[in-house]
Amino acid sequence: MLDKPQNTNWLENAIDLDIHIGSMNDEVKYATEFLFKELSILVTVERAKARSKEALKLILLNLWISAHLDMPVKYSRNRNDYRHHKRYGKLHFKHKRIISIIDALEELSYIENIKGFYDREKNLGRQSRMYATKKLIDLFCHNNLTEPGFITKQEPEEIIQLKDDDKILKGYPDTDSTISMKSGLIDYNNFIRNQDIRINLNRNTEVNVRFLNQLYHNTLKGVINPSNLKLSYNIIEDSSHSLNSNYDNRISDTRIIEQVVTSYPYSNVPYSYSPTMTKTLREYGSHPYDNEIIIEYSNNIAIQFFHIYFPTMTKTLRIIEDSRKGTDSEQEKNYLGDIGIEHLIFKLNYESLHRVFNKNSFEYGGRFYGAYHLGLPKAIRSEIQINGQPTVELDYSSLHIRMLYHMEGIDYRQDPYGILSETKEERKMYKLVQLISINAENEKKAVMAIRDAFRKKKIQYPLNNDAIHKLLDKFKKVHWQIAKYLHSGQGLKLQNKDSIITEDILISLMNENIPCLPVHDSYIVPEEYEDRLYDKMIEAYEKVMGFEPVIG
Repeated sequence: MLDKPQNTNWLENAIDLDIHIGSMNDEVKYATEFLFKELSILVTVERAKARSKEALKLILLNLWISAHLDMPVKYSRNRNDYRHHKRYGKLHFKHKRIISIIDALEELSYIENIKGFYDREKNLGRQSRMYATKKLIDLFCHNNLTEPGFITKQEPEEIIQLKDDDKILKGYPDTDSTISMKSGLIDYNNFIRNQDIRINLNRNTEVNVRFLNQLYHNTLKGVINPSNLKLSYNIIEDSSHSLNSNYDNRISDTRIIEQVVTSYPYSNVPYSYSPTMTKTLREYGSHPYDNEIIIEYSNNIAIQFFHIYFPTMTKTLRIIEDSRKGTDSEQEKNYLGDIGIEHLIFKLNYESLHRVFNKNSFEYGGRFYGAYHLGLPKAIRSEIQINGQPTVELDYSSLHIRMLYHMEGIDYRQDPYGILSETKEERKMYKLVQLISINAENEKKAVMAIRDAFRKKKIQYPLNNDAIHKLLDKFKKVHWQIAKYLHSGQGLKLQNKDSIITEDILISLMNENIPCLPVHDSYIVPEEYEDRLYDKMIEAYEKVMGFEPVIG
């Protein structure tokens, strides 16, 4: 990864420094030991050498992932971002230790390091970025760190987390309540870890570049693993193309229209097959292939070919879509079949949950986070299989609005958006209005947040204050019984209630040997347990709110 441009968007699209990954791989250990000896010349380590080595290993793992993704790693040099209570572990993750190691790696030419900035006048800034140089990539190669599979996603050391108003993790004394929550969640995580959870995608699955990038990113981190990959190939006569070790291999000429020659880091093996890309490329004038074959890969071979194919495929899509729609390229949807993928099954390795409470209180927040499926679009979640069985997802309809009515003693069972909107676009607007308003601490913040959300989701509606106030006023007029809860910061209290409901559902079903995956206000179980989930959702809600919910 050489001479990356520092004045382009390449630096903007960066991955976070992930502190919850690790590796027990011997080659990683050898590389860490080698670098630690070199760094010791520049970094004084009088004590806690083991923690310094652990910090160095963490940085190296992130840089290895970064190199495969062709994206820099963003990290903070702000001392305040490294504050956390000893309850949460990660004692090696200290500001002075991390920053001194990064600066030493830069001085020894193992990384490029671009310092962050903040312009107070423009209210514009960017965190620091780093990425591997050829020198570090050569070190990875020398230690045989070329094939994915040696990195694992790690659970946080504390799964019941408490944050203050600044979202900083805070310590707290153990109580009967926190001990019970933690015990139940440990049992659940152990239980769900023993389930076989996979996602089964076919050529008609719609995806965008962002999803594909995240998919590949999570395979590198060990969060998921492909177990079956079926690719559609075009046989090409010219087999002189070789896999290039240069991470900055930009595809710029029209040959990408006729073939996508896979390039995989660290490899020089030529391939005589080119993955077929149909619809997307045909729009650019390419011809359909006559000599097309389909090859299926399973288990370890599937993993190998997945990591060969995906980096170039996603890069190619970005280039094509960027030339078509500029900054919207990551949202452009494609069918998997249009990018040469006939079938893809991947196993979810990391489905562990942790809970996050807010505002220094166990009465705010408490929702469940961490599991891979939580970040999936609903359309992809519908393809989840648990222990080889298809699944069903049931949700509480208009959960928080209905909760507010129930808090007022009103058994509201209508569609709260139907009376507000006549079109799908209006319905989408009012869903955002209520979601944001319930969470906002005051009306001014609500208006600002609604404007930002409309802009981000490209909703066609005037963004001035008066126009947004009209939406708020209509919502308050229609739902006047709960209007007092808008922009009152009620959202975290409602999340606390729904997290109690979720805990009841997960633990109860686990005790019946029924695996259940939560998605905040919805739940996924094998199809055969749909009726049991439905009954349990009613029971758990009534226990907390005193009313029967509406389940979609």
